[in-house]
Amino acid sequence: MKLNDLMQVVNAVKSMNDKELNLIIDAIKQNRKRTSVLSSTKFHVGQRVMFGKMNSGLQRVGVIQKMNPAKAVVQVYDNSTKNLNNWRVPYSLMKAVA
Repeated sequence: MKLNDLMQVVNAVKSMNDKELNLIIDAIKQNRKRTSVLSSTKFHVGQRVMFGKMNSGLQRVGVIQKMNPAKAVVQVYDNSTKNLNNWRVPYSLMKAVA
């Protein structure tokens, strides 16, 4: 979307009443849910994945144990404590590891 078009949308939102705003909010929520479901089809239980902050280097690697509609349960081995920890990770933050 072009910046000019985006600014028109922002200006239109500023002038909406509560009913119109609720319609927009519902549309956004449905789009996010659909995007999450589409992202989940890239993964499967038992797959090795990476997640975390790519910029700061705080990345973790684990194995998907369970797949829920919005997030997966990923089991990660912690070297410092020598324990396995489960993390609930949104599909949009995960990458497959070869």
